[in-house]
Amino acid sequence: MYYPGDHQYHGIAMTIERNFGFLLKDTASRYVARFEQRAERVGLTLAQCKILSCLVRQEGISQTQLAKLTALEPMAVVRLLDGMEADGLLERRLDKVDRRIKKLFLSARAGSVLEEIWKIAEATRSETFSGFSEEERIQFMQQLERLHINLLTVETRAPD
Repeated sequence: MYYPGDHQYHGIAMTIERNFGFLLKDTASRYVARFEQRAERVGLTLAQCKILSCLVRQEGISQTQLAKLTALEPMAVVRLLDGMEADGLLERRLDKVDRRIKKLFLSARAGSVLEEIWKIAEATRSETFSGFSEEERIQFMQQLERLHINLLTVETRAPD
């Protein structure tokens, strides 16, 4: 997949930059797979981890808002929330203004589960950044954030 340096393929210059999207997608897929291996050992799915970490930052949001923030299908979110509520990780409360809306709140039990998620994330990050200095890690994250902002800025525009 990834071939450093410049190459020729039927007269077309194949540079590292041309592999950017493939490399980014493959790296993300491998990172997620490694995270999921660890999370599975403690009985969590990536989607559950995503939901809990989102609720830490935005407790009290609606199920609809959560689906948008996590980029999960609304029906999948409902099924996940049903299971997580049954496991005592969160609770749904009716909105005081619009009783059709269910607001989501973390339970006391979620705290220990979140601690486990942070440990899994740190272990996976440490493996991923093996051989990087602290400065290189910071620079990489700053550059990745810039890429993310660039894509957020243009995502509503039609492609050229």
